[in-house]
Amino acid sequence: MKNLWKTLAPSRSAFANTPATIMGTGVTSTDGAPNAQLLLAQTTLRSDSDMSDLFDPWWGFDHWNEPLMIGAGTSEHAVCHGDSGGPLVVDRGHPVQVGVASFAHESFFGTECDDAAGFAELANAQLAWLAQTVPSIVPGWGSCLSPTGSPGTPHALYGTSSFPGAKQDGNRWWSIWCEGAPATVKVPDLRGETVSAAQDDLAALGLHVGGVGSAIDNSCELINLVMAQSPAPGTTVSPGSGVNLTVGKRPKNPCP
Repeated sequence: MKNLWKTLAPSRSAFANTPATIMGTGVTSTDGAPNAQLLLAQTTLRSDSDMSDLFDPWWGFDHWNEPLMIGAGTSEHAVCHGDSGGPLVVDRGHPVQVGVASFAHESFFGTECDDAAGFAELANAQLAWLAQTVPSIVPGWGSCLSPTGSPGTPHALYGTSSFPGAKQDGNRWWSIWCEGAPATVKVPDLRGETVSAAQDDLAALGLHVGGVGSAIDNSCELINLVMAQSPAPGTTVSPGSGVNLTVGKRPKNPCP
């Protein structure tokens, strides 16, 4: 099964009531006997507001942590004791695991298995931790689009030290990102332009003027204009690269 990478809608409310599958070897009722057989049931994902109503009763504390949890189940199809650690799966053209069974519904009278349960959500910091702990899952995420729009591969980090772009999870730092091939641009033909015009053309492509030299222009056609450049026009370079310019200089002999 694949995991949550780029599968669910950005809005948490958007995936409420999405069909889902739960499975495990737990009991089939609150007071049921242990079960050694792996069972599965079709159910639905639940919204955070639904789960807050269930797990944040007026007599208790705030138990529903929206960034870390996802809810699923109904009064007829829910996980129970012994199902902890089991997967919560949705169909995205292939099975996608979006959560891990964590705890069952608890009423004023004690823990019951008669409604939606809480699952540790495979997203954000928790997914980064899992990827750092079990790196072999990352290739299963498939391809992704890098910030430049090019196809790339996903990466994840989770640790005690901060790094560029990291987000904080308690006293830990994490990030999940898509890394693609570096973007490239082609060097424009700057010959015949003034240095100022060349600077503008390069800046529009994310490039800049490197060095500016001069050479005698015996033709007298490119005096104070770009005679040559390096890299040559049409060369593929990375954004931020510099282009060296050679500007024509008036010869000692009078121009024709």
